Amino acid sequence: MKRTPPKKSPRADAKYDEVATAIRDEIIAGHWAAGTQLPTWDALCERYDVGRPTLTRALDVLKAEGFVAARTTRGTYVVDTPPNLNRYVLLFPSEPGRRGVGGWNLFWESIAMEALSTQNEGHRFDVRFQVTPHRDCPAYATLLEDMAKRRIAGVLCVHGGALARWQPPIPFPHVSLCASAPPADIPSVGIDWPSFYTAATGILREGSRKRIAILASEQPAAEAAAALFREGGLSIPERFRLSMPGAFCEGAENLMRLLLSLPRAERPDGLLVCDDNLLPGTLAAVLAEKLSIPKDLLIIAHGNSPAAPRAAIPGVRRLGFDTAQMLRAALQILERQKTSPSRVETIAIPATDQLTFL
Repeated sequence: MKRTPPKKSPRADAKYDEVATAIRDEIIAGHWAAGTQLPTWDALCERYDVGRPTLTRALDVLKAEGFVAARTTRGTYVVDTPPNLNRYVLLFPSEPGRRGVGGWNLFWESIAMEALSTQNEGHRFDVRFQVTPHRDCPAYATLLEDMAKRRIAGVLCVHGGALARWQPPIPFPHVSLCASAPPADIPSVGIDWPSFYTAATGILREGSRKRIAILASEQPAAEAAAALFREGGLSIPERFRLSMPGAFCEGAENLMRLLLSLPRAERPDGLLVCDDNLLPGTLAAVLAEKLSIPKDLLIIAHGNSPAAPRAAIPGVRRLGFDTAQMLRAALQILERQKTSPSRVETIAIPATDQLTFL
């Protein structure tokens, strides 16, 4: 006769995980405020009806998560800045060094380095690379658990690749960081490209440049720039409106050599490079054609600040967007979402003259 197997007992870790969850929830709810001492271990054991070994494991979990800390013999305290108040996750769809379409770029590098350089300013960034919004992705599975257990204060998501237009599956403070104008229907911080083109127009006019060329990562961007230049009184010939994907920056050198090999009276005397990933190839072409910057060619190049490492290039004017300002704006949006979770707020960061950062 077949015997019915006995009922399995609950997981051995179920109880301490339950206690850790209860204490965490009470910290988040403000029952135990930041910096305050928790009750004695005997009181906690009685409160949750567990023995010391179970309580020890529960507190170890909360210590690892950053909610509590032991102060020698004085007891266990809630940390001054629990992770639900100051820990933010920054998601990237790619990883440093990855090439090609959907690969790494200098905008993402500037954001990542700025986040890592501001760890001691009252908030912490947990930077995670190559995140795909699918449970099979370990980094994404961890993110879902962090949100469910409120181990983080908010999510910043770099807008691109698999993370384009990502929204959390549960209500949670979140914001996208965009290399374009911020989408109007999702919480986002983007950049104000018209201000970039307007500033470039002024510099080219001051330099009395007449034959202007534009190199962008997409043809629509080159056409949009030409339209704004026209409003500013500068005409860009169609043959000088060029594009080359930033992912294929090596091709920029060949494209620019064709342009700069024209006779002196026909080649451009001013150039706007709208993607800093294309600048190395552009400079290689200038050197190959033995042109002088800015005498023969005034170059205005996109470049974000201040964290991305780059050397000053003599004669090249840099315009770009302050990624530190972007992160500050994103944190402000996340803070306001705590009281207005359904609010959709967007911020566009204006261009700044990067000479102040070089």
